[in-house]
Parts: sequence; structure tokens; C-alpha cells
Amino acid sequence: GSPLVVAGSTHEPEEPIVLQAFEAFRQVFPDAILVLAPRQTWRKGGADSTLKSLNIEYQLRSKLGVDPLPDSRIVLLDTQGELQDVYSAATVAFVGGTLVKGAGGHSPIEPLRWGVPVAIGPNFAHQEAVVEAVGNPEFLRVCSTADELKEIWYHWANGSKAPDLAEKIGAIFSKHGANYRVWHDIVLAAKGQRGMKLLRNGPIEHP
Repeated sequence: GSPLVVAGSTHEPEEPIVLQAFEAFRQVFPDAILVLAPRQTWRKGGADSTLKSLNIEYQLRSKLGVDPLPDSRIVLLDTQGELQDVYSAATVAFVGGTLVKGAGGHSPIEPLRWGVPVAIGPNFAHQEAVVEAVGNPEFLRVCSTADELKEIWYHWANGSKAPDLAEKIGAIFSKHGANYRVWHDIVLAAKGQRGMKLLRNGPIEHP
């Protein structure tokens, strides 16, 4: 079927990058659909502020089935409690709060638990424990630009996604989940001593 791209917990400044990446992605996958789920639906200007400012057509999730999907093939998630279900159907995902400074990043655990590979930005200070636990570019990659994000999505949507991805990710969180809080503290404590580096489109290294 058509690739379903889910961009969850996005912040307004990073949404133009996501939208630009999706536009480029559709040059290869013209039938792809983007579900955009802003972190704050109550933000100034509304959850659709970026889409409106860029004059991009979209459909509200609450109106699907009533009104047709626009040519942009973008859906704005305006309903509560559905993001996890949307992630479960995703082909690829982006998790927000990672292309803006100061937010620290939102958790990629939800899409990963569904076996969905995730792209994030380089600002993931609050999620270092998860990034450290996953530590594999087969599941999680870092991008800084729209072109990089598009290439990551294309890599996975083009059949490079491992069929046993969900099983592998499940094993990772089974191993680390019970001690997540301890793991988080260890990672943060270790930062000052050895640091961590997630190579763009590559594995974690420990210098």
C-alpha cells in the first residue's frame, strides 16, 4: 500500500523541515500520506499554523471520511489519544522536539514498540537513554535537514526495513525497560566522562 509517514509531537519551528522532506519524499512515493501530529494543539495560531503560513492544504483527522483527502495528502491529527494507533500503522516516523533547541526531544518509544523505524533531530538530550539503548541505525537515525530526513524515510520505505524489526526492538526494551530510570541516570552521568555520539545515518560510537 501507500507509505504512511507519521510526524509526531512536532514543534512549530521544525514543521517546515518535515513538510519539505515529505514533499521531496512524494517525488518517489506520490501516493504517500503524512499524518502531522503537533505537540501542542492549543498553541498560538492553532495546530495548523505552519500549514496555513505555507499555504499547504490539509485534512483534519476528525473530517476524514467526510471530506476528501487533498492533493497534498497531509492529515492533521486533531483528535486526542490516537497518536499511538496512528504510529501502529506507520511505515516510517519522525519524532519531534528534536530539530529545535531546548525541547530535549520527545520519546521515540511508541513508534519503536510498533516496529516502526524512527528519524529524530540532533537535539535529543532528554532521550539519550533510549538512543543509547537502541544504538542501531536500522531502527533509529538522526537528521538535521529536510534532505537528510527524506533520504532516511526513503531508505526504510524502499524496502530496507528489516522484517523482524518489531521483534528486535522488543528485545531491546525488554532488556532495558525495567531499569530505564537507572539506565537514564547512568547515561547522563557518563556524558561528562566519555560522551556519546550518534553518527548521522550511522551507529553509536563510544569514544
